[in-house]
Amino acid sequence: MIDLLKYPMTLPPYGQLWLLLPLLAAVAVVYKTVRAEDVRRIWLESLLLFAYMLGGLVVLGAILWAVISFWP
Repeated sequence: MIDLLKYPMTLPPYGQLWLLLPLLAAVAVVYKTVRAEDVRRIWLESLLLFAYMLGGLVVLGAILWAVISFWP
């Protein structure tokens, strides 16, 4: 276990972006667990929030890519 601190794992290029999915899922579940009024709807609301956050990040990434690529 201590070897992971000395020699961290290497990720392929853009491999760090895949780590956003469990992070977004955890944030969505925790947020909706705190805010939900009906316990039976937590998973559905968490899934919708996950999709909303992922869509927002994709749109933000596309906008930033366009600005970097096409800005004079």
